[in-house]
Amino acid sequence: MGGDLMIESTYQVIANFIEPHKNEIIEGWYQKEYILTKEYQLRSRYTEFGKNIKDQVHYMFQQAIETNFNAASLQKLHYQFGEDRAALSTSLEDMRKMIFSYEEYLLRYLQQAKEINLLTISYQKLFDFSIAIHSFFTLSFEAILSGYMNFFISNIRDAFC
Repeated sequence: MGGDLMIESTYQVIANFIEPHKNEIIEGWYQKEYILTKEYQLRSRYTEFGKNIKDQVHYMFQQAIETNFNAASLQKLHYQFGEDRAALSTSLEDMRKMIFSYEEYLLRYLQQAKEINLLTISYQKLFDFSIAIHSFFTLSFEAILSGYMNFFISNIRDAFC
């Protein structure tokens, strides 16, 4: 039980740090990672699409912070994101890249903040958070994948009925 309390307080410290930096984190991820996806390459000429993906990521990130990165409470939101990506014909590879590159970007951002003493937690707590956040992103990806696959199954079923 004590470990859960430590993780929860670590989440709160990190959430308090992330809150004023979330736009910077999202924009950095978008400029360094998202632009490498085929989804971006196919839709980059549509200015609104870039704003839309940032808005979606911002909303999901805010919900993750507010729920202390509780993937189960965000399952429906992630499922719907998967359906949206399927409707846009985003590849599974791009979805995987989007989710896990965001995780990696977030953790690198936190590590850099720790190194320059902007984030005031121990390296052990940052490591523990990294493990917990990987679980969050993995469970989130499972819900996204479920929504993605359901979209295609429903469309195939509808095509033959």
